Amino acid sequence: MAKFLIQSSEKCTTTFSTHLARITEKSFVIFDKALDDKNFNTDFVLTYAQSKILNACGIPIPDAVIENLENAVVFLMAHEAVKARDKNVIADMSKDMFETFVAKNHDYSDPENSMYNFNLAALLVGIDPVKGILNRAVDKISRLENLRTKGEAAVKDETTLDTIKDLCNYLIIAMVYAQDREYTTKDLIVAAFFIVKHFIRVTLLSIWVLIST
Repeated sequence: MAKFLIQSSEKCTTTFSTHLARITEKSFVIFDKALDDKNFNTDFVLTYAQSKILNACGIPIPDAVIENLENAVVFLMAHEAVKARDKNVIADMSKDMFETFVAKNHDYSDPENSMYNFNLAALLVGIDPVKGILNRAVDKISRLENLRTKGEAAVKDETTLDTIKDLCNYLIIAMVYAQDREYTTKDLIVAAFFIVKHFIRVTLLSIWVLIST
């Protein structure tokens, strides 16, 4: 049975703000390191973000979920600033993302049950709430990848930056949700299976590289 998060809007907003503040500071650091790094491009960052979301889904332990999703958001925010060559972009994104979270939390949820909409969706579809939130994030990544290929968006009132900010917000909301999850035997078994599978994949890939060379 999925563990639903019942939490007041005030507490969720505080937790969201704490995560966002830490992410913003880390994004500044990555910006300084990646400003002139040609490898820190859109392809790399989107692939990196997808890998971190996959890790978060595969290892359903709170600390692992939070660490992976936090790293994804840091890279996404830093990348937008690097593209503009303007560190202030990070602060502007952070401000907009927080304001959007507060506004949508007001419209979509209940003061005493801030995650009501995510809980309801997960209950109706029968999936884990965190994975449900991450599914919405993946939709945003798909849009970004399609826009890169097609060049022009048919939906004119959502810019690429808007999509990235929505993506980041979904990932932080998943972090908020994951923070109160409990360690269960099932979580540990799933995490162990994921780690073993990843180890086998890396080992086989290494063997293939050695044989090929």
